Amino acid sequence: MAEKVFRAFSFFHELNERKDVSILWIPLRAERIRVAPYHFLLLDYHLIPRQNHSLAKGYCDEFFGLQELTLFRKFMTEERQIIVEAEEYTLPLLWKDENENPYYPIRCHPDWEKVISVKGNEVIDLPFEVDGYWEILK
Repeated sequence: MAEKVFRAFSFFHELNERKDVSILWIPLRAERIRVAPYHFLLLDYHLIPRQNHSLAKGYCDEFFGLQELTLFRKFMTEERQIIVEAEEYTLPLLWKDENENPYYPIRCHPDWEKVISVKGNEVIDLPFEVDGYWEILK
């Protein structure tokens, strides 16, 4: 079973008339298609308050497993000529910050906006879509 998960991102000199853009790639996985069981992915999963279960699950579902990342990178490099970089996270993931606030999934966060979609059937053996998000300029 995986001991690490990954956040994937790309940099663009210009995208949609914005300069020096960073895109965070988010897999849109169904709960049945996750990297590992939630009790393995999230620290103290059994202690997460019921009202925060959905946020915690959504947050950890936004990470790539190694095989998923490899397939996504290969597709993006070869088919879209986009370089995908990654940041590694050791499991289990924290599900809340130092102030005890739960982490929100990026796709639900009001400061982030979807700007690119990659359909799952475009990527060999990737059973979900991947969306690219950027932070909304204020």
